[in-house]
Amino acid sequence: MSTVAVNVLVAFVALVAATIYYGKTEFALQKIHEIVERKPGCNPIPSVGNVTLHYFAGRGRGEVIRLLMTTAGIPWTETKFNKDTWPEAKAKGVESGLYTYGQVPAISTSKGHKLVQTLAILQFLARSVGYECDCAHLHICHQISLGIEDITQKLSKVMYDSDFTTKKINEYLEITLPTWLAHFEKVAPSRDIRANELNFASERLTWVDFLVFNMIDTNYAFEEATRDARGKKIDVLENCPKLKQFYREFIDRPKLHAYMHGNERPPFKLPYSIIS
Repeated sequence: MSTVAVNVLVAFVALVAATIYYGKTEFALQKIHEIVERKPGCNPIPSVGNVTLHYFAGRGRGEVIRLLMTTAGIPWTETKFNKDTWPEAKAKGVESGLYTYGQVPAISTSKGHKLVQTLAILQFLARSVGYECDCAHLHICHQISLGIEDITQKLSKVMYDSDFTTKKINEYLEITLPTWLAHFEKVAPSRDIRANELNFASERLTWVDFLVFNMIDTNYAFEEATRDARGKKIDVLENCPKLKQFYREFIDRPKLHAYMHGNERPPFKLPYSIIS
């Protein structure tokens, strides 16, 4: 009997047993997929092959994708744009269908996959490496990801405003950011005697952990980049002990740590000069 046939047979037995025991078809279906693909998470998929990330030569919305690919060991390269090369690349990408909405980040893979939109890319890649959330936790993961999108937009509104003043920066760092971090502190994981890691969902590493980590890291970088103009230092996680512990442990992952302190990582740049 072939390996595939054995996997299907085992999966079927698991389905019947799980359905009878738990009374939850959702749980059983996830276990089938996990057995067939040999990786955890809701509806895992085979390896996507080598990935090409299409994005600008900066961190931005492409950085969280880089962090996941680096940690998971996905082989990847980049096609980088700047303000001069992007218009022509955009026109070609829209015509070919690669840049579906005329935007990046986008990915293309050696197995023929093409995808745009950060969250869609992140979750797709997560499914291929066992970083997807459990089926029962998908709503929690999406809730967290949309919260991250909200706070990201609030920072972007400040950073990409041509009237980039210290007053607006201070309002963000001292009012807006602490308010939102307090929300995330409430849902952040707490250390217990059973846990080996601090993760936001499914009791293991998932794509939402990368979103939260990248959000924190981006705000640390923003605070540091604006510090001289503001004339003071702010610890953005001063009142968030759970988030601080999560961040400290997450950044210690060997592959991630090497990338973040290596020469390949794009520098954090402010799009506008600060107006006093």
